[in-house]
Amino acid sequence: MRTMKSIFIGMLIFSNGISLAATTSDTINIKQIFSKPDGTFAMQGEGALANASADRDCLPGAVWDKSWTGLDADASERIIAVILSAHGQGKPLKVQTDGCIGPWHKITSIYLGQ
Repeated sequence: MRTMKSIFIGMLIFSNGISLAATTSDTINIKQIFSKPDGTFAMQGEGALANASADRDCLPGAVWDKSWTGLDADASERIIAVILSAHGQGKPLKVQTDGCIGPWHKITSIYLGQ
């Protein structure tokens, strides 16, 4: 019984580690913004997102750009407004990503600080 309990706790810790490892966080300065009429939206940072890894998070062999992050066509207008505000003010954004949308890291949340 004790062995089973140890195995269960080990599996629980291991599985939580995997789910938490996928989301990454980077602070970027926005260089460019891209948008399409269908609502697709992306931004390019001044450099590669150091913590995001398309090799780990995206389809094997996919072509991706290390400095771009994006949102699907159903992107929140609030998130886009914050991104545009940061770009207009020249302020850095903390961007959390998880996986990819096409050649971009997929934005899951953003934070605009001081």
